[in-house]
Amino acid sequence: LRRAGEGEEAIALVSRAVEAAPRSVDLRLMLAQLYYDRQRHADSRRQLEEIIRIEPEVLVHRFRLAQLNLFARDVDGAEQVLRQAVADLPDIVETRIALAHLLAAQRSFEAADAELAGFRKADPENLPLLLAIGEFYAQRGHPDRAEVLYREVLDEDGTGAQGLVARVRVAAGQLRAGERGRAATLVDDEPSTFDFEGQGWTPRNYEDEYDGVITLRRALAQSRNVATVRAAEMVGF
Repeated sequence: LRRAGEGEEAIALVSRAVEAAPRSVDLRLMLAQLYYDRQRHADSRRQLEEIIRIEPEVLVHRFRLAQLNLFARDVDGAEQVLRQAVADLPDIVETRIALAHLLAAQRSFEAADAELAGFRKADPENLPLLLAIGEFYAQRGHPDRAEVLYREVLDEDGTGAQGLVARVRVAAGQLRAGERGRAATLVDDEPSTFDFEGQGWTPRNYEDEYDGVITLRRALAQSRNVATVRAAEMVGF
């Protein structure tokens, strides 16, 4: 319908469908997109807000609403959406990291840092949170601070699942630090099982997509889990 250039007619059609099936998330998403295409941001926002009321536990809806607010240059609105997500979904680490990234991009790194310090103080034993904050620091150009957090996780869970992730990330940080001389090194990115503390561990890439033989630079830049573990072996982890 959008391709046909009949935006308002398409909106009217989908609006009627939503009236007939008001709890259909798919229809409301379609309507929100149609409104967005016509730059009717307030109407698109209302649809996304209703979708969140229907499926409050689905994080991606909240991210869509925050992104819409950013597109509309409503930074305060985007921040409010993410703060509400943190309050409503306290067990989902990604909400806190998304808020930190927003603050770093739209306010200042110091604002994000202070927010993360508050999260750590409120939940000091949350190892997945420590890992996520470490990754935030690494992505924002503070690898030394990231490594401090990864090593904290190693101290707490050296042989467990979180410790294994921390071990790989420490190694990845070391590889990035010396990447210039190794950027073209080839590593395998194929489903594999590794021995860790006498137990088999089979890491998986996002959506189970594997690229075969790739360069170290690509493995680190695209966070290819299997290839990064293989790379970690290069520095003795």
